[in-house]
Amino acid sequence: MKAVHIKSRVNGMIEWAIKDDIGKLHIVDKDCQGHLRCVELPELLHFDIARMVNNARKNSARRARDEAYRSCGLTKVKGALGGTYWE
Repeated sequence: MKAVHIKSRVNGMIEWAIKDDIGKLHIVDKDCQGHLRCVELPELLHFDIARMVNNARKNSARRARDEAYRSCGLTKVKGALGGTYWE
């Protein structure tokens, strides 16, 4: 399972959904305490959903940053100590 951005059916805004292994989308919303929840998947705890959403956000930001570096003509290289650098 992973978190994905979708367009809301109600107001057209972007919201999160959980995509399960067979490809079905389950809408994520907030409860009265501000925790993320998925009504269709009650076995998922709020911190599991938050972890999936945070990973999706980080991956999206990394892909955008990498694409910006590539468009500037930089290449990604591995350093001698294992780090990744753009040059």
